[in-house]
Amino acid sequence: MMKMKTKNRSPKFIALAVVCLLIGVGIGLVSYHYFLKPQSAVYEGLTQGHTSTHFQITKVGPTKEMIEKIVLLGNGKKEPIDPESEEGIGIASLLPRKLHELNLQAKCAFSKEEIQEIEQKDRSIRLFFKKPIDITISHWVEPEEGDHISVDERGYRILENVETALFILEDNLDEGLEAHVLVGHLIPPKMGSGHEKEWISYSCWAINIKEEGEPELDKSWIAEINSIIQRPKPIISVNSTVFEGERWMRLLNDGKVICYSDHYYPDYKEITIREGHISKEEIDAFLELFSNLSECSDYTVNVSEQLIGRDHMDCVFVPFGDAKISCIPLNKTLKLRLRPPSFPEPETITITAKEILKRIDDLYREAKITERKKEINPYHAKPFAVTIAYHEKALVVGAVAIIALMVGVMGFILKKRRR
Repeated sequence: MMKMKTKNRSPKFIALAVVCLLIGVGIGLVSYHYFLKPQSAVYEGLTQGHTSTHFQITKVGPTKEMIEKIVLLGNGKKEPIDPESEEGIGIASLLPRKLHELNLQAKCAFSKEEIQEIEQKDRSIRLFFKKPIDITISHWVEPEEGDHISVDERGYRILENVETALFILEDNLDEGLEAHVLVGHLIPPKMGSGHEKEWISYSCWAINIKEEGEPELDKSWIAEINSIIQRPKPIISVNSTVFEGERWMRLLNDGKVICYSDHYYPDYKEITIREGHISKEEIDAFLELFSNLSECSDYTVNVSEQLIGRDHMDCVFVPFGDAKISCIPLNKTLKLRLRPPSFPEPETITITAKEILKRIDDLYREAKITERKKEINPYHAKPFAVTIAYHEKALVVGAVAIIALMVGVMGFILKKRRR
């Protein structure tokens, strides 16, 4: 009796197992990278619960992008703050979050005249929104009270049609309003009510950080605002750009002078930091000089040999570069096209502008070097985060390529064995 020849199928099963394993690993890597990898949480709004340690997610609330205007008030003065400035960004980032945290309502009403007196005598900050908005705050409303009060799906109160908010920093009127927020609601006109035009009605709120007993108001945000407002502010800003680097200088209202310069080399960037001091009399002299210029003055100047200097890192102005000198309190800017001493292009600079140029150069040269360092040239090296992301993606692509190669090889081997 003839015995049938049994084929050894073990190599085929091993090959298939290896292929399945590699495919599984590849799918796992791709899935992790694109689906399971932890992502940063994005919230539409964040509000506080009854205390400063309980939070809930909400869909309604102001952000710094909604701020149209910021005004610092007090002592009979109104000081507008640019929302795009450093201090404006700091204020616009902090105070809208504090509106979310309001959880304690004060039972008081304010007339238009009383609001004006508070603005005149109390120290405060007023935010104006680009358009009236609804704000979900951290005041939870009892279900039986919710019939006539706007609340969200969780029972937290919604302040409707908020057009402005007045944050009290100092209560100079001694009315107990420190750390309170007067929220201005835009009320539409009603026939027969005495208000034929839109008007603003104020409600008074605060942040209670104590769960039981007498309320304890959160005043930490006042200290944060003061630290933002009281930071030294630039009076004169100088920016000079050249082909191989940039220079800038800031003259602050506290008399400090900060200078920065960098220079690119093939493999690195050299950075130099300088610091100096300017007297109040010198600041006043700059303000006087700028007061004689138009809002934006544009000139060509042939810089002298003395102004250029021998060391290119020792001067703020360089030939064939451009410079911009801004006087921030007066909102005036001096733009300069810098040329070598014997350049044929005629000068257009005025005597006043040339005096400003010389004073700036003197301050830069007098400033002492406080730091000098070298950094890898960014044109020759990717940032670390970009490099990591690049290698991570390369790993995924490489794994898929290896899997495809292995499948092809195994398919070829199995085909050969069948023959």
